[in-house]
Amino acid sequence: MGLDQFAYSTKEQNVINDEDFKGVESAHAFFQWRKNYPLQNWMQDFWSDKTGKTSVYEFNCSPIRLREEDIEFLRKDIESGKLAEDFAENDYTSFMKERDLSFCKMALEKIKEGRAIYYVPWW
Repeated sequence: MGLDQFAYSTKEQNVINDEDFKGVESAHAFFQWRKNYPLQNWMQDFWSDKTGKTSVYEFNCSPIRLREEDIEFLRKDIESGKLAEDFAENDYTSFMKERDLSFCKMALEKIKEGRAIYYVPWW
């Protein structure tokens, strides 16, 4: 057991709100992470800021929508080293950083195609 993280894209017509969309069967999981805790902490803070909720347990399996400006903010935090600040240097590897930047690029492309992006953690 451990942390699994998914990014889904869905059509705008399947969007319910920033915290939900019409089921995973209406979406495409286009990116997956395993135990990327620096990214999870960033997403948890983002989720908490957007929803006002603070319980990590409430965030489990809860989607949060990422808009273009959110992904750009994430990209800048990745590039500046902010995701690695709270972790030992070897806990946020260059491989993880490159994958996270790759996710940002893919997510922005999907948004330009008119899709909505959601991040969903599961542990």
